[in-house]
Amino acid sequence: MISAAQTTLSVPELLARQADRTPDAVAVVDGDRVLTYRRLEELASRLSGRLVGRGVRRGDRVAVMMDRSADLLVSLYAVWKAGAAYVPVDAAYPARRVAFMVADSGASLIVCQATMRHGMPEGIASIVVTGEDACDGPAVTTSPGALAYVMYTSGSTGTPKGVAVPHRSVAELVSSPGWAVASGESILMHAPYAFDASLFEIWVPLVSGARVVIAPPGPVDAQRLRAAIAAGLTRAHLTAGSFRAVAEESPESFAGLREVLTGGDVVPANAVAKVRAACPQVRVRHLYGPTETTLCATWHLLEPGVEMGAVLPIGRPLPGRRAQVLDATLRPVAPGVTGDLYLSGAGLADGYLGRPGLTADRFVADPAVPGTRMYRTGDLARRTPDGELLFAGRADDQVKIRGFRIEPGEIEAALTAQPDVHEAVVVAVDGRLIGYAVTGVDPALIRRRLGAVLPEYMVPAMVLTLDALPLTGNGKVDRAALPAPVFTARTAGREPVTEGERLLCGLFAQVLGMDRVGADDGFIELGGDSIAAMRLAARASHAGLLVTPSQIFVERTPARLAAVAGVVPSGESADRQLVVLTAEEEAELARVVPGAREVWPLAPLQEGLLFQSTLDDEGPDIYQAQWVLGLNGPLDATRLRAAWEEVFARHAELRMRFVRLTSGRTLQVATEHVVLPWREVELSGPGDVDAAFAELSEWEQQRRFDLAQAPLFRLVLARCGEGRPRLLVVHHHILTDGWSVAVILNEVAEAYAADRPRPEQGGAVASYRDYLSWLDRQDRDAARAAWRAELAGLDEPAPIARTSAGTRYEYRVTFLPPALYTGLTDLARARGMTMNTLAQGAWAMVLARLTRRTDVVFGTTVACRPAELPGVESMPGLMMNTVTVRVPLDAGQPAADMLAGLQRRQAALMPHQHLGLPEIQKVAGPGATFDTLLVFESYPRDYADLFTYLGTVEGTHYPLTVGIIPGERCRIQLAYRPEQVDESVAASVLNWFVGVLGALAADPGRPVGRIGLAEVPVGSAVPRARGGAVVARAGRTGGAGTAGRDRRGRYRR
Repeated sequence: MISAAQTTLSVPELLARQADRTPDAVAVVDGDRVLTYRRLEELASRLSGRLVGRGVRRGDRVAVMMDRSADLLVSLYAVWKAGAAYVPVDAAYPARRVAFMVADSGASLIVCQATMRHGMPEGIASIVVTGEDACDGPAVTTSPGALAYVMYTSGSTGTPKGVAVPHRSVAELVSSPGWAVASGESILMHAPYAFDASLFEIWVPLVSGARVVIAPPGPVDAQRLRAAIAAGLTRAHLTAGSFRAVAEESPESFAGLREVLTGGDVVPANAVAKVRAACPQVRVRHLYGPTETTLCATWHLLEPGVEMGAVLPIGRPLPGRRAQVLDATLRPVAPGVTGDLYLSGAGLADGYLGRPGLTADRFVADPAVPGTRMYRTGDLARRTPDGELLFAGRADDQVKIRGFRIEPGEIEAALTAQPDVHEAVVVAVDGRLIGYAVTGVDPALIRRRLGAVLPEYMVPAMVLTLDALPLTGNGKVDRAALPAPVFTARTAGREPVTEGERLLCGLFAQVLGMDRVGADDGFIELGGDSIAAMRLAARASHAGLLVTPSQIFVERTPARLAAVAGVVPSGESADRQLVVLTAEEEAELARVVPGAREVWPLAPLQEGLLFQSTLDDEGPDIYQAQWVLGLNGPLDATRLRAAWEEVFARHAELRMRFVRLTSGRTLQVATEHVVLPWREVELSGPGDVDAAFAELSEWEQQRRFDLAQAPLFRLVLARCGEGRPRLLVVHHHILTDGWSVAVILNEVAEAYAADRPRPEQGGAVASYRDYLSWLDRQDRDAARAAWRAELAGLDEPAPIARTSAGTRYEYRVTFLPPALYTGLTDLARARGMTMNTLAQGAWAMVLARLTRRTDVVFGTTVACRPAELPGVESMPGLMMNTVTVRVPLDAGQPAADMLAGLQRRQAALMPHQHLGLPEIQKVAGPGATFDTLLVFESYPRDYADLFTYLGTVEGTHYPLTVGIIPGERCRIQLAYRPEQVDESVAASVLNWFVGVLGALAADPGRPVGRIGLAEVPVGSAVPRARGGAVVARAGRTGGAGTAGRDRRGRYRR
């Protein structure tokens, strides 16, 4: 991070110093091409030498017209090194606009790629970047007031205007400590470099010792974002439209980022809420500021866990900047009153190049600080009582489309410049530009002509022709009387023939808001843009077709898209249709996993566990688990190993590995055979066998699985001298749930008893694939509606944890007295409810005490084994889910009635418990967020007398988890992170929980408000467990030990 003393330096000086400090660190990643800081410095210096040799001098302006690439960054840096200012020119602009910008800026030279040289305006020299320039240029220093760049924005007079920004403003922006970018971070560069979002994407990381990751051509959609994050991306900036599109379709795509930045237009608060619910660890930064204030003048930072309101503020000014809300006489207005927003201080542009009149109109004297200027934004705003700024609309005709500020007057001037167009007006309708023209010319021809002189984002989505523009009484255009555009397809559009065409025609209509779309109707002609393309690609992916936004723009029609969309690979069984692969993905999968036999998608909980397991790759994996089994009777180790191998051969779900493709998709893949890791150890030497086994267990827990390699199991057979042997089964929770333990162990016991491989059974073995197929057939819309109704009206979250830090767990364990457990089972039986409901109701009352809320939420785990699925009871695999439980508490309501209502609501939600937690929280909003979990474990056992279940080591990422194992000695364990939950609080919580259970059993008719937690004795003898001998204590006691696991695991008897 840059020190305050460095902010007087220019950005090229700051970057040169960074190159001296970390010459071998990676600065730029462009596909397979990587530039270190040393190499970036070398290439820029050499190109600078060429520029100086071609006559470029200090203060000149040099146009840069290139594709997004490492060479582009070299070129921009080289222009600065030569003492000049760069003028970014988007290569996609029409030739006329390029010629205007080059001439208007007074550029002396154009830096370009070889492929663009023939499209240069006449009368100006060009330099082609080769990367092999011969010599360095002379060192040219630049003063803080020297011009750094000229960026062109839309102009109300009909021509674009160049915003002239000095080095001082750029350096103050990129060196702001508020960015907090650390060396080694990776920041995505995908914004058009002709717009100022590129300042953050390029110069902030480079002056901080971080790396710039160049996005491939085309817009960044959810799929590309996930792929970049998987490759190590830590921050990304998306325009408001792109952010909204990804948030609506795939909010989980931001998972793994430290921070996502957005702005450039109004950002819906519900879109931010969806991302924060799906990715609670991601920081969101909302930026505001026109080009005239160097990217952003204010920002609003949402740290993880910080609540947000119904409207997203544009925040507070950056250090050194001022934001004033003034009335028509330039006097400050009171908080809550809407006024004109003026910006001043650091970051202000010099003005508009060659436009002194326009500069004087928008950059006015600041009455608060004599001798300085402020910029009149044209935006309206108001302050909240705590000083935050809220955007309140525009004071003029300027609009924003897809993050671009557009002056409709410039488009109107281009319209009336066309032959036979007499009058024109342009308005924004539902985020689209609509043109109205008094003419008899074909609207399609008008749009084509506009495309030759205006950037794509300024071409109206539709042009309507009129006989005359409607006027008000005073002769002005009556915009309210303009006919509303109707986005419907041409009636002559060809009907779709293939299934792919039918699907895509329907998706086109959904995304573009149309009644119907023909198979040959064009996406762009129907008003589609890059944001709509992202939404279309996401919805197609959800429907099983793989298309990219780039393909949508190239192919344009449903028919042509259907022809290039991803298809089921040839030669695969129908089972593989759970996943539709493109040809490129199929080829990559064949390279990565030769002999892949099963390729499946991930269940929602698998996606969550995969994310949590890869979130922190230091120390033990939080979801790596162990089964500890005692072996009964004489042992034949060879036969036992063969029995395990037989079960693994039978179930592909146990042979799965998790593969992330370069496309960004993650799949679970199984080959026909895997080698099951098996080893045998002797613990019968001198010393404590239990302690030695505990040490073995701890050592195995430290060895993380590589989730991309199979199998995610390993077995250790420990011979314990005179004691019975023990089998340690280490595995990853992503493949199994508690029910699966019984399924797998019973099958192993049966195979062991048979003493030979069993003959093939008639019919197919029940497979986890069948569960995934069932999951895909569920009515997700109905489930979303059910959860939305159940969780409607929740207040903001009420976490109990003090901080999000901490990985170490400690435990408190107790056992319910047999009489109390009998009383609870009698109560449940008499009232027609489950023991799980009793536990949930009791936990709700404890949470009400902790959070001081009467409407509480927490998480619980549920089994998702649908009875209608054949063989589900004998199917291994992760068929459980974590869902939200809401319990409203009325102090005057009898506890039994509260429990009965809870039981009814939970029963009604059972058909919808398949919906993943991120989706539940997405439809419910931030109020459904929780940080406590209640786990009620009741699974089948038996194991055919071969195994005795001694315990489990497993973990959870929640700060506070209550685990209940019913039985004659009902065990209750409280796992907590001491960094987040005080030890005294944990002790009280467990006592309160047991006390509430006792009160319910004693008098279920007692009002909820009269079950006072204060009467529960706090500080009673509840043992606390720390890390240490896991199975050792269990082995010695033969009963329920109070053992625990330091860091992330937990030992459960």
